[in-house]
Amino acid sequence: MSVPTRIRGRGAGFGAGLTVCLGLLAFGCQREERTDLLVFAAASLTDVTEALADSFSARFPDVQVRVSVAATSILARQIRAGAEPAVFLAASHDWMAWLDSTGRLSEWRDVPFSTELVIVGRFNGVSIRDPHDLLHVDRVAVADPEHVPGGIYARHGLECLGLWENLSSRLVPTLDVRAALDALESGATDAAIVYAADVYRYADQFVAARWPADCQPEIKYAIGIPKRPPIRDVARTFVDFAIGAAQEPVWANFGFSRRRP
Repeated sequence: MSVPTRIRGRGAGFGAGLTVCLGLLAFGCQREERTDLLVFAAASLTDVTEALADSFSARFPDVQVRVSVAATSILARQIRAGAEPAVFLAASHDWMAWLDSTGRLSEWRDVPFSTELVIVGRFNGVSIRDPHDLLHVDRVAVADPEHVPGGIYARHGLECLGLWENLSSRLVPTLDVRAALDALESGATDAAIVYAADVYRYADQFVAARWPADCQPEIKYAIGIPKRPPIRDVARTFVDFAIGAAQEPVWANFGFSRRRP
């Protein structure tokens, strides 16, 4: 059974028969109705993807961009099962490579922006300054480390610190990193391991501690175009737009920074 995802619609409405013209960036003008561009995005990319979608639709008003978010693993499996987004933004090169190996991708590229793991607690909760303080709490929310990138990165970081064996029984797996934050906010857990980009909006609710640099996993995002020929040129234009240098301030506004080469 397909796992539902959250969908947001983007773009202004226009009548049938309008000319879709995205300039000379990658293609010419076509006589079409409004183009619908569905973007699948990892949950940790929710806010930045919606902002990019707004900017893209403002620049190309004949394109309606819809954003559907969930864990990268769920979205990759949905595409493998036949879902047809125009663009896929994943929080893992491994999942994108897996999808590519199934023959369901036309192309994919590295995203030059990234974030870091952090440990998050409540202001009135247990003091958490580094991952070793998690040994003093009962429940730690984390995206499912069996298949969700956020959880897999967290496991690698905990293994590097020698904490995995002691903490694995205290972990509360969630659908994605946003769900891990929800678990902490609701009081279901005492702490959470998420991305820095997930907590930028919650400075008044949570206290975040940085992960030790020597055990900070390299978090790599990827963007791909599934095999959907009719709008491939539009999808490629969105990809170029989303990860282009001009959009770096947008990424930075949501807690992402340019990854070192």
